Amino acid sequence: MRFFLVSFFAFCMSNSIVAQSQLMEAYSYNQLIINEQSKIGSEAFYFIKKVDSLNLKILQFQIKKSIAVVENSKVFNNETEFQQAAIELFNHYLKTSREVYPELIKIVEDPELDYKDFKAKKDALVKKAAAEEKIANAKFALVQEKFAKKYGIKLE
Repeated sequence: MRFFLVSFFAFCMSNSIVAQSQLMEAYSYNQLIINEQSKIGSEAFYFIKKVDSLNLKILQFQIKKSIAVVENSKVFNNETEFQQAAIELFNHYLKTSREVYPELIKIVEDPELDYKDFKAKKDALVKKAAAEEKIANAKFALVQEKFAKKYGIKLE
């Protein structure tokens, strides 16, 4: 009987350790993606703060680097849906940086625009980018929430 209790206790402890290990790996994988998203967000902030070609190049470099990090990282527990959602989101950011932000630079650098026209054009571009980003972020958030729920991760 004592052997049975010790064996049962050891079995329960090993399952708990495996579950904790899996939770930590899932958490680490989620954090890897969040960290790359934060790096992109930081560079996007600097670009918007000072709209110029150099900051745009730095932003695009960071986006490409973050895509490569996610593509080349070991996918946790075959969760390719989460990996692909992150890559799609980052590719959306890259597309915005290639299609919308150069237009923003042109507006900022146009000496012929008066303030009213500048503000209207700038607001239209920012609104367009924000609407598209909202859709891309919502799609990513659904996949991330599914991943977090499956592995018991609390999202902040």
